[in-house]
Amino acid sequence: MPRVVACAAAGTGLISVADAPDSPHVPAAPLHAAPNTVTALIHPGPRLLLLDFDGVLAAYARAARIAHLAVHCGCDPARVRQVLFASGLETAYDSGDIATADYLQRLGQGLGARVDEADWIAARVAGSRGDPAVIERVLALAGRIDIGVLTNNGALMAQAIAQIVPALFPLLHGRVLCSGALGGRKPQAEVYRRALDHFGVAPRHALFIDDLFVNVRGARALGMPAETASGARALRRALARHGLA
Repeated sequence: MPRVVACAAAGTGLISVADAPDSPHVPAAPLHAAPNTVTALIHPGPRLLLLDFDGVLAAYARAARIAHLAVHCGCDPARVRQVLFASGLETAYDSGDIATADYLQRLGQGLGARVDEADWIAARVAGSRGDPAVIERVLALAGRIDIGVLTNNGALMAQAIAQIVPALFPLLHGRVLCSGALGGRKPQAEVYRRALDHFGVAPRHALFIDDLFVNVRGARALGMPAETASGARALRRALARHGLA
């Protein structure tokens, strides 16, 4: 015996009726699924939220860091600026071109005073301030999505971050990736690949947020959804675009 089959005309909500031969019963999808449900099926939400650090989770004042090192070493801030930045030493460390011990040794030599890991971390902490509103929003997401950090900094920065944003630990324990430890710098594709490999996530299943568009563009080129944001309001808007409001 033929039976009556009802089907929804796409996008109209109208029902048409047709005779069809008997066939095994297959559960039908709801005719009027909620918009959010349909969106989630078409565009599943990210599994990993990957955040930049400076400019997103914290504000970074390079001048304050330089001043702290100058006082520690008993030298002029201009000398710190020359030895640390103008010379290319910091960029080399951020890129993983030199090891932490060599970096600190060369920094101390240039400044005329010993700089150990604790001294370096203290200076970095002095130049950084976590954003309370951003931190609060990130903590609110902790039960919904995996969270990690990808920052253009040398390997020692991972220890400094734990002191700059202590409220995000132990949540971020083992989840802070410094470019120097990955052998490059954003926006190099290999840095993003290694970060995603660390978390075991495909590019399309991650959401990357950075305050610099050049880094966002690099992530997108790899197939990773990415947004530019700095500050709690911009972060909220960026998250909302991916169903994480």
